[in-house]
Amino acid sequence: MKTKLLTIATVVALMLGTMTKVQAQAPCLPQQHGLPQHQSASCGVTQMLALTTGWNWISMYITVDDPIVLLDMLKEGLGNNALSIEGSNGMTEYLGDGFWMGDLDDYGISNDQLYLIFVENDCTVELQGTLVNPATVEITINPGPNWIGFPVSQEMEISNAFSNFAVEGDMVEGAEGMSEYLGDDFWMGFETMIPGQGYIYNSESQEVRTLTFPSGAKARHAYPNFGKIKKQPIEVVPTEDKPTH
Repeated sequence: MKTKLLTIATVVALMLGTMTKVQAQAPCLPQQHGLPQHQSASCGVTQMLALTTGWNWISMYITVDDPIVLLDMLKEGLGNNALSIEGSNGMTEYLGDGFWMGDLDDYGISNDQLYLIFVENDCTVELQGTLVNPATVEITINPGPNWIGFPVSQEMEISNAFSNFAVEGDMVEGAEGMSEYLGDDFWMGFETMIPGQGYIYNSESQEVRTLTFPSGAKARHAYPNFGKIKKQPIEVVPTEDKPTH
């Protein structure tokens, strides 16, 4: 039997949330996604999340027609392995027997967000949907820390990912470490953005800005291999190092 210690915030979230029981959903629904030359081939792309015991930082480069459906697919894939899923706009906790409850159930999973998943056992989750064109995913960057997704299906150099966006002093934190922008397209720290992982972007700018990841020449290598399974190991994040909003 699982034993969980619930914080006051968790109890409040559970009281305010809606209890849901996960059921299998249709995995892929055709839609416009900004890549007409690949539209017929993009449906049925599989994203695999290799989750390790503890906290995992994840994001999605696939989508379906409804973000709540994508969340339900994630819950179904997690089975009895997960305790909670947390986003910047809410959380949901696993209560057993297929039931989840929390305010995240009202929002679902979106491509612009980082999500934290706590699992008790190593597991692999397969999700199927439509490949996202990253240039169509607008991510709001406020001053200070922001939980952001990386809706790109291939690795990308951090200098390319934030080209013409970062200002000196901006920092990006991921499961693999941190990187700071020092100006002149130079970052100090980790160098590669990993598909399937989520990040925290700490903005030094005092303005609210909109970030989109490139889908042109710098990211074009992401699209020739539609339909192939992508695997991304997600590293363990110690509980004491779990990020705060």
